[in-house]
Amino acid sequence: MLKEVFQNLNELLYPKVCHTCQSRLTGSNHHLCDWCSEHIFPLANPDYNQSCGIDFLPEKIIFQHALWKFDKGGYLQELLHSLKYHNLPGVGVDMGKALGKSLLKHPMISDFENTRLVPVPLHPQKEQSRGYNQARAIAEGISDVTGFEIIKPKTVIRRKQTKTQTGFNLSQRQQNVSQAFFVAELYSVTITPLIIVDDVFTTGATVFELASTVSRFSAFPIAIATIATA
Repeated sequence: MLKEVFQNLNELLYPKVCHTCQSRLTGSNHHLCDWCSEHIFPLANPDYNQSCGIDFLPEKIIFQHALWKFDKGGYLQELLHSLKYHNLPGVGVDMGKALGKSLLKHPMISDFENTRLVPVPLHPQKEQSRGYNQARAIAEGISDVTGFEIIKPKTVIRRKQTKTQTGFNLSQRQQNVSQAFFVAELYSVTITPLIIVDDVFTTGATVFELASTVSRFSAFPIAIATIATA
């Protein structure tokens, strides 16, 4: 009872507001209001095509879907930066909910009944430093909307401390993430279709490498879902 009183008082004194429009947030939203998530950012795949401008997808990847177009210097870049570097995992949850709603409208989602979500893992040192994995925060938002289960932490491990890929071309990105992932618990990636979750899709090097790693142990289809495509 006392805890609830203090919580209500804190919300009265320090109301949560939307990161973009500054309107007061309601319900379970943390940093992004429903109106902004539905209207302010340009959609990356409004026609729900099989991919967002990619000529072909690697084997076993059924579709690749991104919610919004990356806006360099804009609100979306600021949100994604806050998610990764300003200790605001709630931003990822909010954006994940928007991505989850979009996924449910995708015509190819019917092939992913009882699917599991695979957040792209961080290297343990980076996750310890950051305090959380931003891809898992996004997956939590997707799960809240869709009911899709998220694989447990450490099911898939990032065993290679990769360099930041900013400024790398495709070949350099592929080399950077080559053999970066390891499946530590096989059962979870072999019994259902999988949707790999990340924040931004640029060349696809990271998510395709992860897809290649888990596909060795599963005959089920794989999809890629990200908040943005650059």
